[in-house]
Amino acid sequence: MIKAEHHPFHEHFFGAYLWVHIRLAFRHIRIHSNFTDNGNPILLIGNHFSWWDGFIARHVNIKVLKRKLHLMMDEEQLAKRKFLSRLGAFSIRKSSRSAIESLHYAASILNDPGNLLVLFPQGRFQSLHRQPLTFEKGWFRIIQESPPNIQIVFMAALTDYFSSPRPGLDIYLESAGSEIIYKHKEYGQTDHPADGLPADNNAVQFIKDAKTLETAYNEFHKRAISMQDANS
Repeated sequence: MIKAEHHPFHEHFFGAYLWVHIRLAFRHIRIHSNFTDNGNPILLIGNHFSWWDGFIARHVNIKVLKRKLHLMMDEEQLAKRKFLSRLGAFSIRKSSRSAIESLHYAASILNDPGNLLVLFPQGRFQSLHRQPLTFEKGWFRIIQESPPNIQIVFMAALTDYFSSPRPGLDIYLESAGSEIIYKHKEYGQTDHPADGLPADNNAVQFIKDAKTLETAYNEFHKRAISMQDANS
C-alpha cells in the first residue's frame, strides 16, 4: 500500500494551487456546521459524487476541523497522482489481501486526537440524486478497530447551478451523534445520559454494524437536501 507522507512544502504549494482552482470551479463555497469539537480524533464520512470530493474535505478541514488530514484512495488512482500522498492520501487495493493492511492502517490513524480520517464508504461515484446512498462492505472494520472516543462526523456536499454557469457548493456537517438523538427523542425519550445517551453525544457505542451507520448517514443526507432546498 501507499502510505500518507505529509510534507510541509507540498502542503503549502499544492494547498495554494488547489485553493485557487476550487474557488474558480464554484461560485460560492458555504459550510453549514452542526458539529461541536470535543478534541478527539475525527472520522469524516462524506458522499462521493465528484472528482472534487477529497479537495472539498480538505477545505472543510482547514476551515472547521483543523486536524492532520488522511484520506483513503483507490491504489491505482493514487499511484497515478503520487503527489497526493504528500497531502495525506493513502491507498487501498480492493478485493485483495493488502486491503486488510489498509484498513488496519486507517484505524491506527484514529489513535491520535490530532488526526482526521476521511472516508467515502460508497467506494465509487454515485449521483447526488440517488436515494438511498449505498456503502460498500468491509470498511466498517475501521470503526471496529478504532478507539471508542472517536468523533464521527457526517458531511454532505451539494451543488446547484440555478442561473449561473458555475455551481454553488454547500457543505453540511453534523455529528453522527445527532442522528441518534433525533431518533431517541422520536420515542419520547430525553438526551440525558441516564436515558442511555453519553454526555458528549458520541454515537460510537450505538453503532453496532455498518448498516446502522449507513441508515444514519442517509437520514442526515436527506436533511441536508431539505436544508439546501429551503435555503435556495
